[in-house]
Amino acid sequence: RPKSDCPRATRTLDRFLTYAVIPGFPRIFTVTQPKVQRAEEVKRWRAMLESLEAKHGLPGMTLRHELMIEHPLAVRHLEDLAKAAENRLLGVHFGAYDYLS
Repeated sequence: RPKSDCPRATRTLDRFLTYAVIPGFPRIFTVTQPKVQRAEEVKRWRAMLESLEAKHGLPGMTLRHELMIEHPLAVRHLEDLAKAAENRLLGVHFGAYDYLS
């Protein structure tokens, strides 16, 4: 679960994949995007996953997407967030702690 929408997230996931992509790597590998608020963030994350698949020679749709909803703005735009992830989206998690604290 790299931090959302920052260059460090890309570097972290890239470095992980550099060493993890070996024979036997899962056919589907899920990455959670935390603290998502807007559809634009989800689109950039989706593009990052697509580019990392190409860079590491993974078949398309190997890297899947889950969203962690931790901000009230995201709740109001949940449908837009799901559409932005397109068919990579596997799940949405509600960060109840953030709403209760």
